[in-house]
Amino acid sequence: MNALDAGVYNKLIGDSAIISDLGGTYIWNMEIPQGTTASKYIIFGWQGGPGDENVCPRRLKNCIYSVQAISKVSLKAAGATDDLVDACLHNQTLTVTGWGCFWMARESDVRYIEAGPGGEPYYHAGGLYRVRLYKI
Repeated sequence: MNALDAGVYNKLIGDSAIISDLGGTYIWNMEIPQGTTASKYIIFGWQGGPGDENVCPRRLKNCIYSVQAISKVSLKAAGATDDLVDACLHNQTLTVTGWGCFWMARESDVRYIEAGPGGEPYYHAGGLYRVRLYKI
């Protein structure tokens, strides 16, 4: 999982349109650091999936990743960042140390609003991506 986490992170951090939109490298795996003041950022993380497929002699992994843009401004702003994330990840290649990636595709959408620590709205827009890997 660490190699796959690094692969997703590196893919996102390497996209200049995403970094420009966020105003920096505000991308984190599962947890936002305390004291973050960014008005827009991305969180991602493993959500599940069947894991090992065991359908052939070569080891195969099948995982679902959540990737969400979060904005303190509006759902429209979060959606605009999500559009960039989708262009970066959907049906694209992913480099994962020790593995080959033969499938990465968005399978469903995520959109919701939650109350932040002071009651202010945090707008979420993103998707669930299936990633399928084979052991090299």
